[in-house]
Amino acid sequence: MTPRPPTSNWLSSILGYEVDIRSSARVGEAYGLASEIFRLELTGGPVGDVVVKRWDLDSPAGTAEIRFYEHFGGRLDIPLPVCLAGGSDGSTGYLVLSALDGFRQGDVLVDEGDDVIERIVRMLGRLHGQWWGSAELDRLPWLRDAMTTLPDDAWCADRRSAFLDRFGQPQSDLAGELLARAPEVLARGTAILGRVPATLVHGDAHLDNFLFAPGTGEPYLIDWAGCRRGPGAQDLTAVLVGMAAGDTRRRLLDAYHDALVEHGASGVSQEDVVAMAGGALHWMFVFWTLGTARWMPTTPRESAMQRDHLKRIEGAVDEWQSIDPGVFDAVAG
Repeated sequence: MTPRPPTSNWLSSILGYEVDIRSSARVGEAYGLASEIFRLELTGGPVGDVVVKRWDLDSPAGTAEIRFYEHFGGRLDIPLPVCLAGGSDGSTGYLVLSALDGFRQGDVLVDEGDDVIERIVRMLGRLHGQWWGSAELDRLPWLRDAMTTLPDDAWCADRRSAFLDRFGQPQSDLAGELLARAPEVLARGTAILGRVPATLVHGDAHLDNFLFAPGTGEPYLIDWAGCRRGPGAQDLTAVLVGMAAGDTRRRLLDAYHDALVEHGASGVSQEDVVAMAGGALHWMFVFWTLGTARWMPTTPRESAMQRDHLKRIEGAVDEWQSIDPGVFDAVAG
C-alpha cells in the first residue's frame, strides 16, 4: 500500500494553527527506511517548510525519538532539526521537524573525505562530553541502557552457525578466532566499557543518518530512535569502522578526545579514549558479524551494505593493531 501524505487539516490540528500544504514529496525511500517521511511545502503559519516522519509504534523504535526531542531538543551542544510537534496518532508515532533546505544527506555506500569524518567525530565528542556521567540520564525511564541488552551465549552459538553457513570462515585469522570466541569477545568489551561513565549515545551513527549543511558542511545527526544511555565509544567506533581508513583512525581518536574533554569529560586521557574505542570494537565485531547472520537483504542496496559491513569490520580488527597492539590479547592469540 502506498503511504498517504499528511493532509492540511491533520497538520493544522497538530501544529495548533492553520497551514496549507502546497505540495508533498516522499523522501528517503532509496535508503530503505522503516518510517514514512514526507517533505511538505507550506503556506500560512509562522514556520517554513517541514518534514513529517511517521512510523509504527509497535516497531522497535517505539516512542524513543518522540521522548528524545521532548527532553533534549534545544539542549544539546550539537545542531538538530527543530521539532515542531511530536506524539502518537493511534498506533502511529509522528514527528514534525523543520525542513533543512539545501542540506546533503550522507550515504553509507559512498566514502566521505577525511575532513568530513573529522567534523563528525568532533561533533560526537561535543555530544558525549556534554552528558558525560550525567545523573540526569539515569532519571529517564524511557532511555534504554546499552549495557543491559547484550546477547547471551546461546544467541552467539546460533548466529555463528548461521554466519558460517552463509559466509564461510573469515579470511582474516584474527577475525576467525574472534568469531569462534564471540561470548568471550562480548564479555571483554563489556568489562572495558563497564568502567566508562555513561553518556547520551545516538546508537546508529552511520552516514545515512548525517545531514551536511550547505556551505559549512557542518554535520547534523538525525534519526534518534535508537538513542540510549551508555558508552559514547559505541558511536565513535561505529564512525571509525564504518567511515574512516585505517591510517586516519589514530588522528580521529585524538580529535574526538579533544572535543570530549573541552565539553565536559574532564580527566579523560587520549589513552583512555583508545581503550574505550577498543572495548567498543569488541562489541562491534560481534554485532557486525553475528548480528547480520540472519538478516536477509531485500534490495540490492541492502546486499551491498551487508557486504560492506563485513569487509570493514574484518579489516578493522586487523588494522586496529597499529593503534592498540594488545587490544585482543585477552580473547585471542
